[in-house]
Amino acid sequence: MASAANATVYLNGTHGTSRTRASAILESNQFKASDDGRAGAGVYFWSFQDDVFFAQRLAENWWRLAATPKFNSYKGDADKSLAVLKAKIEAPTDEYFDANSEGFLNLLIKTAEKRQIESSKDEIELLRLYLIKEIENERAAQYGVIKLDVDVPGLTKGEKTPAPYVSWLKRAPCIVVRKHAMGLIKDIELVGE
Repeated sequence: MASAANATVYLNGTHGTSRTRASAILESNQFKASDDGRAGAGVYFWSFQDDVFFAQRLAENWWRLAATPKFNSYKGDADKSLAVLKAKIEAPTDEYFDANSEGFLNLLIKTAEKRQIESSKDEIELLRLYLIKEIENERAAQYGVIKLDVDVPGLTKGEKTPAPYVSWLKRAPCIVVRKHAMGLIKDIELVGE
């Protein structure tokens, strides 16, 4: 990772979606940001450094979960079948925040202890978002890219999948590119084709 003030942080990520949506993304060379998520509105990617294998499996599991009747995310898509995209994210260091950093995790735990926040996952995630927002307010600027650990998409009951092992893990690194920073997403391509 870069350390100079004008340096760039280079990240790689995968994104699981329907073939219909992947085609639209590839044609326009841009993603459409979600209106919500664990870290707010934006595009969510599974982070990887060199080998796409694990991040690809996470994207596949996300697609499976999003396609279930509970979420029905691909309703109306002509081709709901799986497509995994990968992209590079190039963020200036002043637009990047690593919520997995030792310093931030220390702040998160110290604040939770001081405020006696319930140690449930939801309460800690709400506190995490609150602290990121507080840091942004102090610096009078929003981060465009946030890296944080999120829950790994699991399997639905009775589901058989070629990648069940990913669901054994509880959390994995995710990159969120927020709505105002969509231009930081580069080199979008289909994985495996």
